[in-house]
Amino acid sequence: MGWPWPSGGMSLSSTTDEIQIRPFRWDDVAPLVDVMHRAGTHPFEYADNPLETFKLSLETPRLDPTRDILVADSGARLEGWVRVDIEPGTSRAIVGLGVDPDLDAVAMRPRLLRMARDLAIEYGMNTLHVPVDATDNEARMTVGSIGMRAVRVYHGMEYHPAPAYLGGNHRPVPDGYSVRTMTNDEEDIERLMNVQNTAFEGSWGYEANTIPDIEASLRLPGQGPEWVKMVDNSAGETAGYVWTKFEPSDGMSIGYIGMVGVHPGYRRLGLGSVITAAGVKLLRDSGAGVIKLEVDRDNKAARRVYKDLGFSRTGETTWYELDLSAG
Repeated sequence: MGWPWPSGGMSLSSTTDEIQIRPFRWDDVAPLVDVMHRAGTHPFEYADNPLETFKLSLETPRLDPTRDILVADSGARLEGWVRVDIEPGTSRAIVGLGVDPDLDAVAMRPRLLRMARDLAIEYGMNTLHVPVDATDNEARMTVGSIGMRAVRVYHGMEYHPAPAYLGGNHRPVPDGYSVRTMTNDEEDIERLMNVQNTAFEGSWGYEANTIPDIEASLRLPGQGPEWVKMVDNSAGETAGYVWTKFEPSDGMSIGYIGMVGVHPGYRRLGLGSVITAAGVKLLRDSGAGVIKLEVDRDNKAARRVYKDLGFSRTGETTWYELDLSAG
């Protein structure tokens, strides 16, 4: 696959001091984390070894960092980055990018995004997606510069749980069902993959997961099997799950409800509320001072469950889309 720029990098205009845009190298891990920190993101800051954990997060089945991540290199340090996640099953590419706040972001961001778009076209994708926080005016200007349009909105929600000794939210498990913690054996990994893919089949933007995908995510700190709760029926069939994430801190530890799924054959039994409450309890009992999640604005059933459990809306993310198939 040929690159859409010379192998030595592509020089930008003088407004960005002729910064070179080039493919990521594995010796860029520390400089990339550094520019992410300067840009206001802090990948795996809570981990015992943030650099090694970030490197581990790049070692996933679908991502080739030396192909899918580009960095803006001034020669002295990295000044920005763009990452292109390819999803062949949905024929889309998801883009995330950032630049040093002292850089001319108005000049750099659109260039990074255009290069990501060109890569997505070269990979044969039909759609480009970029999530943008509602408060990020620069990002909205950037996606608008290449003609992207808003297509989906997600609400950010938070819950501040009561201390564990006060009990907190609980939902009774229906007769014939039980909630348990996931194990790390092959059978449970396959169970998680199957119930997740079935629960989200046909959902907007969902790419079916594989066993290697699941295993790669479970290897990351704070989101291993001990952070997954499953609800089974009396026959031992998994009807639903909640996959949480925990970020410990000397200050306020943060918990996340990452994904909640119920098999279509077991819906309308209250299992979504039961398994979400189990995830909330797990995170609260582990010391989370706040629990966060994102939910599709159009998913009214899920929003009702979260609101009933005490979550309130705190923010909004809009997904922008560009049709690449039109040429």
